[in-house]
Amino acid sequence: MGRARLVRLAIAGSLCVTVPVAAQAPMPIAVDQRVRVWTDAANATTGRVIAVTSNTVRVAADGGDEASLPVAAIRRIEISGGRTARGAGFKRGAIRGALILASIGAVSNALQHEQIGEDGATVTEAALLGIWSGGLFGGLIGGAIGAARSGDRWEQVWP
Repeated sequence: MGRARLVRLAIAGSLCVTVPVAAQAPMPIAVDQRVRVWTDAANATTGRVIAVTSNTVRVAADGGDEASLPVAAIRRIEISGGRTARGAGFKRGAIRGALILASIGAVSNALQHEQIGEDGATVTEAALLGIWSGGLFGGLIGGAIGAARSGDRWEQVWP
């Protein structure tokens, strides 16, 4: 009988433990941090934090406007980890572009192997030519796009 009573007490005690709701927890951001905040609105608000209270977060948006966002309406918060370098963007874009266009070039040239060269080419030769040319041009195009798109690195901190 003593053991059953102890089990009941343990279950009742675990049900009485209070757990803070997400809206009651302190916000994981500080003043002057660059943030991107999603609310019930369609677009995210990006800018610098002006003030953080228990009910609202005030952000100076990139467009120059100030937004006061209710904590209850916030769905996600990301903090900027700094800007990425153009070289890193070029490298990442070049790798992606080369892989994509090399695979497209290999498949399309292999399917058209009879039209390549004067007397046609074998499927393997045509595929290798497609990999070479697709990888080369895909790397150049992807690298240019990646360098042009270097931007912020974002880390999600809420929820």
